[in-house]
Amino acid sequence: MATLIKKDGTQITVLKSNKDSKKYINPVFNFDLLNSTHKEAVSEVISLLEKRKDVPQHIVIEELKQSFQLEDIPEMDVKSTLWHQFTKDEPIGANIQGYRIEKDADGKKRKIPHIAFSSDLDVLEEMMKRIITTVRNSVNTNEK
Repeated sequence: MATLIKKDGTQITVLKSNKDSKKYINPVFNFDLLNSTHKEAVSEVISLLEKRKDVPQHIVIEELKQSFQLEDIPEMDVKSTLWHQFTKDEPIGANIQGYRIEKDADGKKRKIPHIAFSSDLDVLEEMMKRIITTVRNSVNTNEK
């Protein structure tokens, strides 16, 4: 057996290959060492599977990978978007409700936030007037 240190600093115990001592074999999970955290995680997976039994398996697998952080998927930066630039100072409540996973041109996955916002209609009306004015002023400035 050997102890390896992963990039995130955690240590894992692995077996050395009999054929090539520079190669390692991940041992099977030791169910004799289960703790309450392991059991809570499995209970969460079971609950998700029961709630999502009509959802295709590949979608549930992706959800589990995200929920349990098995795969690091970069997230689209909200602050770099036009949405944020136009609404950052507005009195609206906005929060991330979830994510859509898509692949970029290179085939790499990225999380696209799904943003919900709310406000009174009169506040939204005034916000839209300010946005339209800003865009008009920008277009007029660029035309000169």
